[in-house]
Amino acid sequence: MKRVRCPKCDNYITFDETRYEAGQSLVFKCDQCGKEFGIRIGVSKLRQTQKEENETLNCQLSTVTSQLSTVNCQLSTVNCQL
Repeated sequence: MKRVRCPKCDNYITFDETRYEAGQSLVFKCDQCGKEFGIRIGVSKLRQTQKEENETLNCQLSTVTSQLSTVNCQLSTVNCQL
C-alpha cells in the first residue's frame, strides 16, 4: 500500500499500487477537502531532479579536483626551484 498526500490539505490517501503499472496516471479526490489531483505511478520528478543535480555536482567536483592537482604540481615545482 502507498500513501499520497493531498496538495491542498496534506491529508493522506492510501491506495494499492500493485493494481497499476509504471507510467499509469491516477486521479484522486481528497475526502477531507474535495481537491482533485493526479499522480503518475513509478515516476518521480524529485528523484530525476536530484539525479541531475548530483551529476552536475560530480562533474564540478572532478573539475576542481583536477585543478587542485595542477596547482599542487606547480607548487612542488616552485618549491624545488627554491
